[in-house]
Amino acid sequence: LARVLLLDPAERMQLFQLALRQPVLNSTSKPETVSPLIRRIIDQMDPIPALVIGRRWDILAWNRGARAFFLDFEQVPANERNMLWLLFTNPALRSLVVDWRERAQDTLARFRADYGRHAGDGHFVQLVERLKSVSPEFAQWWPRFDIQPMSEGRREYDHPLGGRMTVEHATFLVGDNPELGLLVMNAAAASNSIAKMEKIVAAFRSSAPLSSSSHRETKPRKHLRRRRSA
Repeated sequence: LARVLLLDPAERMQLFQLALRQPVLNSTSKPETVSPLIRRIIDQMDPIPALVIGRRWDILAWNRGARAFFLDFEQVPANERNMLWLLFTNPALRSLVVDWRERAQDTLARFRADYGRHAGDGHFVQLVERLKSVSPEFAQWWPRFDIQPMSEGRREYDHPLGGRMTVEHATFLVGDNPELGLLVMNAAAASNSIAKMEKIVAAFRSSAPLSSSSHRETKPRKHLRRRRSA
C-alpha cells in the first residue's frame, strides 16, 4: 500500500503505526523534568537561544537568549508554554516569523509526526482540541494529515530589534530520555545575523534580571544525541 501510494519515509512510518495499532507510548514512564546539568549547559550557551521541549512540544526550560529572541517565557502562563500553541496563538511570535503561513503549516506537519507516535494520548488530544477551538488556521489545516520528518534547517525572522535575520536550527536528544529535545537556534552569518542576535540579547540583559532557565528538578542526565528540529 505504501508503494502504491508513493509515500515518503515519514508517511510510511505513520501508515505502519496506524496499521499495526501499536500501543500508545507511555507518557508517564519518564517525567518531563530537566536536570540541573542541562539547565547549566543551556545557560552557558547564551547568547545562542536554546530550549528544552517535551514530547508534546511543551517548553520545559530556556535560556536568556531564548527569552530575548522569542518571548519572555517566564511571563507566559504555564499552560501556554508550548511551541505549537504559541506559534498559532501568540501575536508577537507570529509577527516574528517570516512567511508565517508556510512556516506554520510546515511546523504542523512535523508535529503530526510526533502526534502519530502517541496516537490516543490524552495530552496530545487536549492540545489539538484547544488549538482547533482558538485558531481558524489550525482548524483548517489539521484535517489535511500532512506529515513532514524532523530535520535541521534555517529560517528567516523579522525581529523588532534586529530586523531581518537568518537563524539555523537543530534539535538534539537530551540524556537518557528520548522524548526530550534540546532546540538550538544559531544565528547565521547571512544578513549580519550574529551581530543582530548579540544586540538583541544585550538589550534584554540590560532590561531584565537573569533568572533560572527552568524551575524543574530531576536527576542529571549527561549525554546529548542528535534528534530533530521543529
